[in-house]
Amino acid sequence: MKIAIDARYLSNLYSGIGVYSENLILQLSRLDSTNQYVVIVHPTYAKSLKLGDNFRVITYNARPVSLKTLLTLPRILAQEDVDLLHSLFPLSPLFFEGNLLVTVHDLQPLLMPEFTAKRPMPIRKGYDYFYGWVYPRTLRKAKWIVSVSEATKAHITSLFPELKHKTIVVHSGIERDFITGVEPFAMRKTVEKYAIPEKYLLYVGSTRPNKNLPQMIRAFAQLVGSDAKFEDLIFLMVLQRDRFFKDCERLIDKLGVRQRVKILENITEEEKKVVVAYASLLFFATKYEGFGFPILEAQALGTPVLASDCSALPEISGGAAVLIDPDKPEKMVEGIKKILSDDPFRTTLIKKGKANVLRFSWEKSAKKILDIYKHLF
Repeated sequence: MKIAIDARYLSNLYSGIGVYSENLILQLSRLDSTNQYVVIVHPTYAKSLKLGDNFRVITYNARPVSLKTLLTLPRILAQEDVDLLHSLFPLSPLFFEGNLLVTVHDLQPLLMPEFTAKRPMPIRKGYDYFYGWVYPRTLRKAKWIVSVSEATKAHITSLFPELKHKTIVVHSGIERDFITGVEPFAMRKTVEKYAIPEKYLLYVGSTRPNKNLPQMIRAFAQLVGSDAKFEDLIFLMVLQRDRFFKDCERLIDKLGVRQRVKILENITEEEKKVVVAYASLLFFATKYEGFGFPILEAQALGTPVLASDCSALPEISGGAAVLIDPDKPEKMVEGIKKILSDDPFRTTLIKKGKANVLRFSWEKSAKKILDIYKHLF
C-alpha cells in the first residue's frame, strides 16, 4: 500500500502537532519496511528526517489552513498515486476521493470562539468560516478518525454524535530522550546561557486562549504577594510572543510582577529539557487540551505537575499531578503551595509521575496506527 502522510504542521519550533508528526513518522519508519510512504512537509521545515528507504519526503508549498490546500493538494496525491491519505490534522482537500484517515488533536476552532481572535474582523470571519466548514466536512469524509485522547473523542462525539463509531483513540507517546534525563554539561550550559533562576514555576506552550495564561499570571501574582518565602520565585514561560500575548504583557505590568516573569523564546529541544528538569514545578492550568505533552515531559524528568482538572489533562496525568479548577486562581495558589511546601507529598508526586510516563510510548502509538492501516484500509 502507498500511504501519503500530510505532515505540514511539522515545524522548526516546538508545537504539539509538530511533536506528534515527527515522532509518529520516525517510529513508523522503524516498524514498517513494507508499505510505501510519501511524507508531505512544508518547505520551511528545515530538519532532515532519518527514514527508511520506503519513505520519501516531498515539499508542498501551501499552509495547512489555506484555500490552496483545499484546491491543489489532490493533484499532488494523484501524481503520487496513493492508496491512503493520512492527514495528521483535521483538514483535507476538497476533491480527494480516496481513502482518508484523519488524526484529531483537539477541536479548539469549534469549541472556543476566541481561537481566531486578535485579527482584523474580516480576516477573523474568514478563519471562522474556514474552520466551521472544513473541520466538519473533513471528519465526515474520513473513513476513520484517530483521536489522541478519550477527552478529544468526547468532544468529537458531542459535536458530531454520528462519528462516534468511526473514532479510534490512539494515545500519543513520549520521546525516549526525556526518560533518559539530561546530561550535566547540557544542564550547566543552558543554566548559564539563559541565567536560569534557582526557583521557578514553568509554563511551556503556546499563548492561545485555551492556554489560560492570564489566570495563571493572576495566580502567580497572588502567590508571591501572599508569603515572604516565595519572594525569590520566578514564573518562567517558554513560548513565542504573538498577538495573544500582548494582553498577558499588559497584565504582568498591571499586577507589578514584571521583574518576576522571565520569557524564553526560540530555545532548542535540548535546552527545553534542561528548563523542564530544573523547574520547581510545571504550571499547566490550561483548557481544552487534546493531550498535553508538557505534562509527560515534566513527569519523565522528575518535575512535579500542577494542571487543570478538565479536558485530557486528568486522563494523561494519570493521578500523578495536582489538578485544579482553571477558572480559580486561588485554587492554583493552594496547589502550588502544597507542592512547594510539602516535601513528602512532592516526592510521592514525582514518583507517581515517573510511573505514569511508562504508559505511553511512540512505539505503542505507531503499532496501533499500523494496525489501522493494515486492517481498516
